[in-house]
Amino acid sequence: MDQELKQYLDDKFADLIKKEDAADFARRTDLADFATKSDLADFARRTDLVEFATRQDFRTLETKLDTLQETLNKIDRRDKDDSNAFAKDIIKHDMRITKLENDVSTLKLHTGTT
Repeated sequence: MDQELKQYLDDKFADLIKKEDAADFARRTDLADFATKSDLADFARRTDLVEFATRQDFRTLETKLDTLQETLNKIDRRDKDDSNAFAKDIIKHDMRITKLENDVSTLKLHTGTT
């Protein structure tokens, strides 16, 4: 049974790290280049500020886009109103020309000129 236990433990510990494998790990001096907790906390505060600024920028853009949309709607309404007024003026002018042509024809008939 001792032999079985030894074999079992040997099999289980065979996958554990050996001293030669540990030589490739980072040393304490190597770890000095990594970020510390305070570095990460400061980084979080800076990203919060960037995120806040970005949200503010988006709100500003949304407001400007809303204003632009309102202006475009006003221009569109004005353009439609102007087009309608122009069409009405054309119809009035066409009616006046038709009346003038009829009057000229009537005058020609009365005077006998062609």
